[in-house]
Amino acid sequence: MKILIVDNEAHVIDAIRMLIDWSAFPPMEVHTARDGEQAVELVRRHKPEIILTDMKMPRMDGMALLEWLAESVPQAKVVVISGYNDFAYIQHTLRHGGLDYITKPIDEVQLNRALAKAVQAVERSRSASRLEREHQRGRELQWEQEWLVLLEDPLHHQAERRSVEARWGIQAGSPLVLGVLKVQELSGHLQRQFGNSLELLQFAARNVSQEILEKRGVKAAVFSGRGQKGRLVLVFLQEKGVEGALEEIMEALGRVFDQAFVAGLSGTGLFPQDLPRLYKEGEEALAHRNLCRREAPVARFREAVPRETPPLREHLEVWKEALREGRTEPMAGDLSALFGRWVAEGFYSERMVEELLSEYQVLRKYLVPEGACPPMPPGGLEALRSLRTRKSYGRILEAVQEALLGDLESLARCWRERREVQNPAEQVRRHLEEHYREPLTLDLLARQVHLSREHLARSYKKAFGATVMDHLLEIRLAEARNLLERTDLPVKEVAARVGFEDPKYFSKVFRKQTGMRPTDFSGGRS
Repeated sequence: MKILIVDNEAHVIDAIRMLIDWSAFPPMEVHTARDGEQAVELVRRHKPEIILTDMKMPRMDGMALLEWLAESVPQAKVVVISGYNDFAYIQHTLRHGGLDYITKPIDEVQLNRALAKAVQAVERSRSASRLEREHQRGRELQWEQEWLVLLEDPLHHQAERRSVEARWGIQAGSPLVLGVLKVQELSGHLQRQFGNSLELLQFAARNVSQEILEKRGVKAAVFSGRGQKGRLVLVFLQEKGVEGALEEIMEALGRVFDQAFVAGLSGTGLFPQDLPRLYKEGEEALAHRNLCRREAPVARFREAVPRETPPLREHLEVWKEALREGRTEPMAGDLSALFGRWVAEGFYSERMVEELLSEYQVLRKYLVPEGACPPMPPGGLEALRSLRTRKSYGRILEAVQEALLGDLESLARCWRERREVQNPAEQVRRHLEEHYREPLTLDLLARQVHLSREHLARSYKKAFGATVMDHLLEIRLAEARNLLERTDLPVKEVAARVGFEDPKYFSKVFRKQTGMRPTDFSGGRS
């Protein structure tokens, strides 16, 4: 709660502050002014709910201040504290909404009693304002729900129809045009401003839209789209001036939010029977809006041209074979060719991207190795669809291709891991690379993959062209050479780190395999 104390004498302001029992009231932000003009400036800047003012002041006196307050901020609660027990002053105070009139010298009890009355009046006003806002929001939600019901089935909801007719002064057979509006992308500054609450963004966009419509004298109902977050529906109750009004709304929203909005505009229909068709036309116009035409924020239904999305299933066998081999190059090439064709033709729409993602979801079931791979990343298809709001339409194809290839790469990795699990020799090779520091024998490795040592030796030699122990030695010596060249570790420590218990044996093997002694690599360190 904010309070403003106005008096031309500083010691009076100090006395008032000292006499008020602040502990008996809600926390208050206190401002002070030395005359009426300064008080007006502070009221405009800080909007105090309670004002304690003197009458006799230079420049602008208390009587003039009371008149200004009654006209500009009638909700403010004013208590006059004056050294003049003049009936004209008292009458002026009451006539202009003052709560109390206290004479100087100031009585502490009287001052706190007057302030308590002012605080109670503020709290009652707040409660009444909050209640009125709740009632207004309730009425708006009711009106919104009535329109949504009529969008679904206008012929079997007579009560809602009569309410809409009475509220908007519309009759059966009146011409209608319907627009569907949405934010083109939810960029960083909007996410910071509205968080995850698209409802707040809808509310703010609706207020801007209604202001434009009122200014242009265009009659239209504006409400949130059914089941569609981030969407607004505009039912224009007239035919003329609709396109101009909608384009101005797009421009104003872009200016206010520094963000592009887009809209789909239906053809003309009649109230109420054509409402479902008009809503569908608005959505279709939006869904088939040409994303290559970024300069056209309003897509008209008569311009919406559905295009067929080339099926991905024709690539199924090639993609599956590539994934089994752990490759994603064919998929990258096919997607680049598809998206490149869209760009070259100068047309791709949100519906085309949506259908592509839906088909990929189905196709993926045939690309996943059975029981060997997790589902798509959290959110599945919805995670990919959300790219429509997180990325600009200028980059949506790039973003979708990146997401699809990322998922396909995870499938290729699943196929590789499955192949490795099914191949004992591959399992042993990976074990050698990860555990070469440990004491390893052919018997130990054979037991880990449930084979005899002879079977493992033959399988490994056939798969990699080298014996298990030769491969282990190669891994150990390669790591030893790396440590000798890049660290200051002594030869003895290097030998231990790569799995040799005997430094002398390590040196002998190292020299035999490389033709050089370990100390030649270590700069003479032994």
